[in-house]
Amino acid sequence: MEHTTEQTPTLTVPQVTEQDPSITEQPLFAEGAEQALQKTADAEPPAVTETQRMKSAYSRGGLGLGTLYLIFQQIGSIFLVIGAVIGTLLLVLPHLAESGAMGKDPVGFVGGLFQNSSVLAWVIALHVVGMAVGMTVGLLVMRKILTERVPLEKRSLSIGKFLGIVLISYGIWAVGALLGNFPSFFNVSGPGGLEELLKGLKGQAWPIYLYVCIGAPVFEELACRKLLLDRLHPYGEGFAMVVTALLFGLIHGNSGQFFLAFFLGLLFAMVYLRTGKIAYTMLLHGIINTTASLPELFGLFGVDIELVWYIAVGVLAVAGLVLLVLWRNDALLRPGKSFVPEADRVTWRNVGMVLMRVAGLITLVSQDLLMTALAFLGLGLGSGGKISVQPLALLKLIPMALALVLVLVLPAWARRFAKKEEIPDGDHEDAVA
Repeated sequence: MEHTTEQTPTLTVPQVTEQDPSITEQPLFAEGAEQALQKTADAEPPAVTETQRMKSAYSRGGLGLGTLYLIFQQIGSIFLVIGAVIGTLLLVLPHLAESGAMGKDPVGFVGGLFQNSSVLAWVIALHVVGMAVGMTVGLLVMRKILTERVPLEKRSLSIGKFLGIVLISYGIWAVGALLGNFPSFFNVSGPGGLEELLKGLKGQAWPIYLYVCIGAPVFEELACRKLLLDRLHPYGEGFAMVVTALLFGLIHGNSGQFFLAFFLGLLFAMVYLRTGKIAYTMLLHGIINTTASLPELFGLFGVDIELVWYIAVGVLAVAGLVLLVLWRNDALLRPGKSFVPEADRVTWRNVGMVLMRVAGLITLVSQDLLMTALAFLGLGLGSGGKISVQPLALLKLIPMALALVLVLVLPAWARRFAKKEEIPDGDHEDAVA
């Protein structure tokens, strides 16, 4: 038998040297692709256009202001509930528990809590604290949402110019108040009882007026003028003024205050843009709020100044409107930058502004409808639940309709307003002299 030896095949690897001419390096990419990739790597990212920056600034402005007021309302409401609980536990429950009133009439007991001056004092005090805390937190959050600010040049108003603006403020305020509250001339009022309730509290209601006269002017001017206008003015001052005034009107939540807030918002925006000093608009805002509160403030101590107040405010308002006509061409009352072509499209059609306008309109309409229904039925804090129909209360729907029309036509009106001639740089100094 013949034996064969099986041979194991071996793998021979050719030895290739760097100088071997038989091996040629193959390109990793097709011809021209490597150069294209290199150009892509070296190319700068596409630049952000002015229109895109403008859209971002307005959208973030709307979102920021909406977030601020959501935080403000929620924290304010939480503190209000805390005040009611503290006032009830400390001042009311012990007394009612001893008398047995809570067990005999639990429904009347709960209703009586909010007619008790001690409980209301706690509610008011804690609610005001909550509003201040909510505004502070909201402003900090809003600042984070907004785009980078562009500071305004600081200028000072002369005393005469400032006093003139105060007079004009009274005139504009009176026109706005008449538009929003003219149904009151037909003896149509809102749900009654609140003013009487505050008068009954006397000195205990002072936190409300402290916030109205000092807190609100400071917080609202920081939000609607300082934070917003610092970001929006580079894209056209005309549109920035109109948009911030609209938002200022909407955040007040009812047509009775919408018009006066909108008109005053235009004036305050002009003053801030010309001077760059928010202290001026805070002071103007505080003067108007304090003047509006004077009858209630004196009423807390049993002093009736209503007739004198109406006469004085009427004289100041007429003088202010006359001065507004005389100063209509003053550089102080005109936008300082020319019209931006994309503004009419970009300003309104972005997520932030759409959400803010829709939320503002829903709040305004719902609150006006509720107040109109209560006034129509004659219900209020002092009505005792008895219905007394007042048909003329339906007139309160007219200011609401006017507010809706203004918001809807505002984009077209803003275009005309913003197309005014640009103010030469030299006239800016004359505007504050």
